Amino acid sequence: MDTGAIPAPIRIDVPNNHDNANWRLQMAMLALENIHEGIYWLDIDGRILYVNPAAERELGYSAEELMRMRVSDIDPNVPQEMWGEGGEIARMLEAGGLHNMETQHRHRDGHLISVEINSGAFEYGGVQYSMAICRDITQRKQMEELLHREKAEQAALIRKLEETQNQLLQSEKLAAIGQLAAGVAHEINNPMGFIRSNLATLRGYAEDLFEVIDAYQEAEPFLPVDSAVRSRIAQARQKADLSFLTEDMGNLIAESIDGAERVRRIVQDLKNFSRIGDSEWQRVDLHEYLESAVNMVWNEIKYKVELVRDYDNLPPVECIPSRLNQVFVNLLVNAGQAIPERGSIAIRTRCRDEYVEVAIADTGKGIPADVLPKVFDPFFTTKAVGKGTGLGLSVSYGIVQNHGGEITVVSQPGHGTTFTVRLPIEPLKGRKA
Repeated sequence: MDTGAIPAPIRIDVPNNHDNANWRLQMAMLALENIHEGIYWLDIDGRILYVNPAAERELGYSAEELMRMRVSDIDPNVPQEMWGEGGEIARMLEAGGLHNMETQHRHRDGHLISVEINSGAFEYGGVQYSMAICRDITQRKQMEELLHREKAEQAALIRKLEETQNQLLQSEKLAAIGQLAAGVAHEINNPMGFIRSNLATLRGYAEDLFEVIDAYQEAEPFLPVDSAVRSRIAQARQKADLSFLTEDMGNLIAESIDGAERVRRIVQDLKNFSRIGDSEWQRVDLHEYLESAVNMVWNEIKYKVELVRDYDNLPPVECIPSRLNQVFVNLLVNAGQAIPERGSIAIRTRCRDEYVEVAIADTGKGIPADVLPKVFDPFFTTKAVGKGTGLGLSVSYGIVQNHGGEITVVSQPGHGTTFTVRLPIEPLKGRKA
């Protein structure tokens, strides 16, 4: 607060009778002239009738200039219509007592000064006046604003640290799941290897046996009609239902080989997922990892979802494949959970100049307009307690950003949601893991 120069001590003659009215008036005026706070006397219309030197120093005007002004000329927050008979200021003063408020006064050079005002009303000669004591609190307000900004920055930093910590925890969980998946994949892969090999060998043996049986059948007509051997062959063929057996055995072996191949693909997808902690950049076919993500979530969505693929010819993309696989899994799981009973999920890929786009659209319940801006916020979730951490989309958003891409969402309640991932084809400078 600028109080100006410290005034020199003032010498006055003190009368013997301290009750002398002139002496009391003189002392009061001396106090007003030397107090550090600005003092204003005003009439009911807001005209300035008196100011002390502190008010002159505070605003940069002379007393003569200020006493040709109204309060509304120096206070932008108190317009002239608030003054006068019946005005808000008059009503407030008529209520009696002191009134405290904070406002701003405009300095002669145009800058604003924050002030704290204590005001009250008094009556003299049947006319109502008011007096205001103004304290410059600009420095205090600046400090409060600085503290407020620092507090907001600290809160933002704390939120960022919490987000980072929880993302690290999420990554650790995924890494642990990945290690488990790798172990399971390895254990499954060994027996499935010889099962597939044995089934292929069995198919070859069955084909050889069927050729031998066909040769015996060709020789059967040359046996005597009343031959015991011919009779045994007829009975055995009828009991075994040879024609059905021949057809069904081939089908059983083919289905078993197909099932073993599906298990092999699932094991491969588990291996891909188990590399969730990898940070190596590779140039890959995104369609392979989209299909891997589909296989990972298919058991959860297959009973209520029709899957539609609309794949474009995409060039290989430079990326961290396991991280993008995590993004695709999150988006597919969310799409499936958005469909309450029956619906469809469409996966569409497009090449756009130097970028590729992967859009995953569902026909689910959609996202309300007031919720849509928050879907990528950490810990935000509309799922029931225990059903979601609120980190899936936030982590996905971070992964796509670290790839130099962007992820957007469009939704209409009752008509479904589309998440679009846009990724650069070429490697990025200063890319992150």
